[in-house]
Amino acid sequence: MLFRSEIMSILTDLQDQMKTAMRSRDQSRLDALRLMVSAIKYVQVDNPTLDDAGMVAVLTKEAKKRRESIVAYKAAGRDDQATQEQYELTLIEDYLPKMMT
Repeated sequence: MLFRSEIMSILTDLQDQMKTAMRSRDQSRLDALRLMVSAIKYVQVDNPTLDDAGMVAVLTKEAKKRRESIVAYKAAGRDDQATQEQYELTLIEDYLPKMMT
């Protein structure tokens, strides 16, 4: 779980995490973070006043895409792609509110 201060937005935190991944040369983490930033910025084009709640909605949609992709890749026998999608899903879930059990 990543802890964010109240004034730091999700986008700012993602961009800071990208810089850290670049410095540590963690390419798979960098790629996943870039996908999340890209998805948020794509929505910001239509809605420039996107707040954290809107960003959570975008990330929830991205998480759903990853879950569907994991199932499809496993059904097709593409375990390498399913592993990459699972990694991206875990990073996305770090930014989503925890579900109540």
